[in-house]
Amino acid sequence: ALPIELLTFRAEKQGEGVVLTWQTASELNNDRFVIERAGLDLNFELIGQINGAGTTLEEQQYTFTDRHPLSGQNYYRLRQIDFDGNSSFSPYAFVEFASEYDEVSFYPNPMSESGLTIELSAREAGRLEVQIFNLAGLMLANYSYEIDEGYNKLNINARDLHPGMYQLILTVDGSRQISKLVVH
Repeated sequence: ALPIELLTFRAEKQGEGVVLTWQTASELNNDRFVIERAGLDLNFELIGQINGAGTTLEEQQYTFTDRHPLSGQNYYRLRQIDFDGNSSFSPYAFVEFASEYDEVSFYPNPMSESGLTIELSAREAGRLEVQIFNLAGLMLANYSYEIDEGYNKLNINARDLHPGMYQLILTVDGSRQISKLVVH
């Protein structure tokens, strides 16, 4: 038998935070729920925990508020932990918070000899970090730019990259966009 029977798991924006609600139909030896959150990279981090009801055949309601959601995409999941330490994950719940900038675009992709052009429209002045990783996770390039409120266009000379597939991470004031970059 499954330790819990999860009926619902929802994430809803409420003001500056996200309210997570879930409901179980029954629980068996349920010690606790660990609440985890991730951005677009799906690298989940613990943000809280709530005690379970142990063993019950009655419906249970739970609520948790994430007071500091990420700018952009927020994925949530529950990790249910038994008294014996075994655990299982819920499906994801998802909420998107408007970030401080419109989506960053870059071209050409595949990248040409002329390098990479990045365009973004920022709601306020800030800093853009550009990182390029190979598929083994090694950082090959790291650039930092001051950006102005409004339209920004930047050129990156990354001509020393060998042909292949890379991961491009663009970070504006804590909000990250992760994309694949191809170099011919």
